[in-house]
Amino acid sequence: MPQQISLSPQQIHHLQQQQILRQAHAQQIAAQQTNQYHHQQEVITPAAQNEIMAYAQRYYQVQKNSIASQNPNVIISEELDKQLRARAQNAARQHYIQALRRQQFVVAQAAQQGGMPPHVGM
Repeated sequence: MPQQISLSPQQIHHLQQQQILRQAHAQQIAAQQTNQYHHQQEVITPAAQNEIMAYAQRYYQVQKNSIASQNPNVIISEELDKQLRARAQNAARQHYIQALRRQQFVVAQAAQQGGMPPHVGM
């Protein structure tokens, strides 16, 4: 017969924090592996860096709000906050690199067809 235990609100909060940290850590490892697999030298200009930072800030805020809405009683620890920020930075860089690759693909495709898209090179 299974034994029933009761947990205090602090213990529940701690377990929720641990679960969130484990999920964030697993996602961070997956992102690092993806980055290693797709690693290429990409030029990030100061303007692009500003764009990446803005995207990262929005991503971070959405993630933080999502956690808060799913777990209204959870206080986001400093460690979780660091992981959320790191995840946001990773997502923003990936977003930028994917956009850059799409642009490079469009330019290469247009060059093969003998022309340049009107929005490129102006």
